[in-house]
Amino acid sequence: PVAIFAGKLSPAEALTKFLKENHQLSFSKISEIIGRDEKGLWANYKRANRKMPWTFDINDSITVPVSIFKSEKSILESLVSHLKDFKQMPNKKIAQLLNKNPSNVWTIYNRAKKKDKNEN
Repeated sequence: PVAIFAGKLSPAEALTKFLKENHQLSFSKISEIIGRDEKGLWANYKRANRKMPWTFDINDSITVPVSIFKSEKSILESLVSHLKDFKQMPNKKIAQLLNKNPSNVWTIYNRAKKKDKNEN
């Protein structure tokens, strides 16, 4: 759910905490799914637990497939790119969902597009 990224946690912390607690996945399984280092995921989870000791309580929220996070882009870049390219959302709507400024969303999206061009 996109709502997990709107809080005080970093995108990596939010994703790790959500997958670990709400889906009971191991760090090795999370690492396999999103293609990130297992030790980094462990550190993200520990930081997230200090900042937010309770579990996510997500009701209805826009969802994205976890597979979008397995790329060279950052977690936030992957998320914004997916919302913009596949969900056809304007920057203003993405900014509201993520609790960010629309100009920041524009910057994140353009950085992700540059990375996409460099991969090809």
